[in-house]
Amino acid sequence: QIRFAGEPKRAVNGTLELNYEIEDDYGAASARAEFALVEPPAPGARPLYPAPDMALALPRRGGKTNAARTTKDLTQHVWAGSMVRLTLEATDDAGQVARSEARLLTMPERPFTNPLARAVIEQRRLLGLDANARQRVLDLMDAITLRPEDTFDNMAHYLAIMSARSRLKLAQTDDQLRDVVSYLWDVALGIEEGDL
Repeated sequence: QIRFAGEPKRAVNGTLELNYEIEDDYGAASARAEFALVEPPAPGARPLYPAPDMALALPRRGGKTNAARTTKDLTQHVWAGSMVRLTLEATDDAGQVARSEARLLTMPERPFTNPLARAVIEQRRLLGLDANARQRVLDLMDAITLRPEDTFDNMAHYLAIMSARSRLKLAQTDDQLRDVVSYLWDVALGIEEGDL
């Protein structure tokens, strides 16, 4: 058996914290958290990333308690900020699988206070969740950069977004699109922290 021992929560440092209990006559061999988007992708969507992968720590064999805790930073995953259905799964040495009840939660995300950084993160999320949104993201980038003198305090931020736009326009494969998603994260951090 595996069950939640408290609600999944965002730890102080932004990581996802799971507290749970695992019971098995001979001890569990492995456990993992399984994520599913509450709002499924649109028909025909082409996600660039699978669901987050989160292995769970096991309770100590022969320990006094069957409780365990796992934390993981998922704030960089494109699902961060999305509502997810979370289920815990444990497998024992005999291959028997136990699943917990499902819990709904909003996956922890890194807070961005700069409006431009938030816009970049939103474009990153759109592209990561559906490669078919590429043209829409290009259009949004064009809208942001249309009047740079009115939108940007720092021209380095403008150049970074134009660089990301060029990369996106030239991307041919899903791997190249994933590189753009990764680059957009770096651009958003640079804008937010001001040291691009």
